[in-house]
Amino acid sequence: MYLRESLPVSNLSMLPFTRRIFFAVLFFSCYGYTAPRCGSAALHDAILTAADAKMDGYVLFRGEVASLPRDANPPPGGCCSGPECISVQCASPTIELTPFLVLDYTVREALWGTIPKPLIKAHHGDSPCGAFHPALHQKVITYCSLPEGATDGGGWWNVWWCERPIADTPGNLRVVRSWVPEALRRQQRVKISEQEASSHLIHKVRPVLPKLDPRSGVDTVHGDVVVRIFIATSGTVRSIRALSGPNFTLRQAAINSVSLWRYKPFRVGGHPVRVDTTVTVHF
Repeated sequence: MYLRESLPVSNLSMLPFTRRIFFAVLFFSCYGYTAPRCGSAALHDAILTAADAKMDGYVLFRGEVASLPRDANPPPGGCCSGPECISVQCASPTIELTPFLVLDYTVREALWGTIPKPLIKAHHGDSPCGAFHPALHQKVITYCSLPEGATDGGGWWNVWWCERPIADTPGNLRVVRSWVPEALRRQQRVKISEQEASSHLIHKVRPVLPKLDPRSGVDTVHGDVVVRIFIATSGTVRSIRALSGPNFTLRQAAINSVSLWRYKPFRVGGHPVRVDTTVTVHF
């Protein structure tokens, strides 16, 4: 009896056509698809991403579902199992998921970040892991943030956007608490003056002046816009927010421009550091 040795990849071209197709399908099935990160892994990713870029308007908290939409329907089925799971409906070609879900949370404890009041209105969207179908008084751990520039003052644009809720259990809580020191470390930035930051600027994009309505009687736009930026260790602008400016149009034009700027990486003691500074754009 003879044992056939495994065939090297370089010899695949010598196989019959049907076998080459089989090996190609097998290869891409194993290596060409990356499964979505769900449960606590996805929540962990959301928190560390926020720590890299978010200036304010974010919170990681333990909470309880305080109210549900009147038209909320129970999920027809689910596939989540294990200690992280809450009511999660699996994504499936045969199931049409609800595009979004708006509900109220009572915040029991803020684990990272701050929140102005104990009751928030939360917006949950779909994810590759499936749609969120909570029950009243269900206890969860989740991360929520406000849209950039928004404040928790009411209106649909100020609804908190929440991601990847998991069940509030002692085991999950212990794991989530262990992430907070890393999030705090990622938030550490060296605050420098605008003049010092400008000495590191290596790529600058001029702002595009907004088009004016000829009926307004105004043929030019003037003013200064001051923006706050976070600069990553690579020198790219990681996050940006307008602090002042004559009007929304000029502020947005400044944001669009500065977001494309590039800086020579900043170093302290020979080590790359994240930077917090301001930029003034003149119109």
